[in-house]
Amino acid sequence: MICMNKNRMIMMRHKQCYPADIMSGLVLPSNSIEDNERMVNRIELRHLSSGGNFSLTEIQELRSLAVSCPFTEGTAVYRARNLLVEVDSFNTEYINDCELPSGQGSKSMSPIAEEFEEIPPQFVLYPNPNAGSVFVSVINPAPEEQYFLDIYNMLGQCVKSIPISTRVQDYQISLENLENSLYLYTIVRLNYEIIHYGQ
Repeated sequence: MICMNKNRMIMMRHKQCYPADIMSGLVLPSNSIEDNERMVNRIELRHLSSGGNFSLTEIQELRSLAVSCPFTEGTAVYRARNLLVEVDSFNTEYINDCELPSGQGSKSMSPIAEEFEEIPPQFVLYPNPNAGSVFVSVINPAPEEQYFLDIYNMLGQCVKSIPISTRVQDYQISLENLENSLYLYTIVRLNYEIIHYGQ
């Protein structure tokens, strides 16, 4: 079977197209980028096997994707634009705000708000053992969050509780009033969630 279109001639056997369609159907997308790739693959395979015609639904799907930001929706955006060259006039331009020039002819991505899993601050307590004072360093501080360094004796009694703000990254804490002994410590949030512990 030979598929013809305005811009190129594609030679393809129906036997080659059918397994590709089945394999594309087996892929289960896990995000919007993979969804877009699967959609464009489906449309392109059907387009090639039908002799170069798009349905109105396919054209609408391609146009909807073509106006999307390729930085968030993936390379399928460019593939959709390329397929639409056969349908739309040559002066149709699909550009998203994220692709607009940002000064002196350079292009850059617009800031994109994405949901990231919250990474709690990490705490380093040193030196251990110590000679009467310890330093607490806060790595990856969260803005204005309150924590407590709780120090426990070996009987499980809290002998000292020190507030720690993540606005300050390094603390020196005096432990001179504690007896020489082995102590356990926890760093907890206000809701008593333990973030870090040690001895």
